Amino acid sequence: METENAEQNSLKVDVAINALGRPYQTLLTILSLLKHNSAHIDKFYVIIDADTPPAYHKKFELIKHIKNTAIEFFYPTISYNYYDNVTGVYDDYDARMGIRYQYAWEKTDKKYLFISHNDCVYTGSIIPAMLGQINDHIIIGHLGVCWNCPASWAGCCQRGKYQDYKPNYQEIFDLFQQAQVPDERLFEFRCDKTDFNEKYRQHPWPLPACRVNEWACLVNIGTARGVTVPHGPAVPFGATTYIGDILVDTACEWFHDVNVLGYTGADFPVENYVQHHFGLRSMYARDQYLKRESQALAAIEQGGYLADL
Repeated sequence: METENAEQNSLKVDVAINALGRPYQTLLTILSLLKHNSAHIDKFYVIIDADTPPAYHKKFELIKHIKNTAIEFFYPTISYNYYDNVTGVYDDYDARMGIRYQYAWEKTDKKYLFISHNDCVYTGSIIPAMLGQINDHIIIGHLGVCWNCPASWAGCCQRGKYQDYKPNYQEIFDLFQQAQVPDERLFEFRCDKTDFNEKYRQHPWPLPACRVNEWACLVNIGTARGVTVPHGPAVPFGATTYIGDILVDTACEWFHDVNVLGYTGADFPVENYVQHHFGLRSMYARDQYLKRESQALAAIEQGGYLADL
């Protein structure tokens, strides 16, 4: 056990961050992650979404000035909207590189890849803590989009317990058809629809809302890469897809595919190590976007991070 712990403590991971705008929030994400986890980070892959306005590119250059840190920028030529059905593009290299995190997924030479949104503020040593708990799982993080799942609304399942609830197709069909959507639900993923595709008819478990939320997670890339496009049958980790009428979020179908192959995910209390409160909605409201960027810049200036640039 001591040998195993020593090995985990000496491991370094690479970090993948996909950025659509938010240059100052991206900078704060990286600086705060380094503040608490630098001993376990070898390299950052910063993937600048093709839809990022050119005017922001100069602001992103600040990231390249972070001291003593290996950072590689990648600029894909293709971008996918959050609501796109990202399928049928996997054999084309340029199209595949437009999928979130895919460049880092294929390029890293580490055993583990840490994946982060670019609107996070890290407050603790999340990477060594995850390394110590991932064990033989293929991924670790906040497990379950339970707030958008009829199984959770009905009390059949809950966060981190997806292996305890394995309904057959008819059970999940009836559950979704009869679902009473709670008023407090924050976002509409259409999980109350009932038209599943053939993959989910044949393998209804894990449920569509089962995934490890990718905004702060650790992937055993040494295992995952071999079973994921372009090397294996699992859809790309960063793809949003439709399974019939249902839009499933980033990594949902990937999580389904790897579990069907016999791998599992582990739940982890990421909320104890990171603040992730800016969110998708701020991207679509200009006043909120500018406010969040201003707050991130102020946090960089006030948090003592300028010494790292």
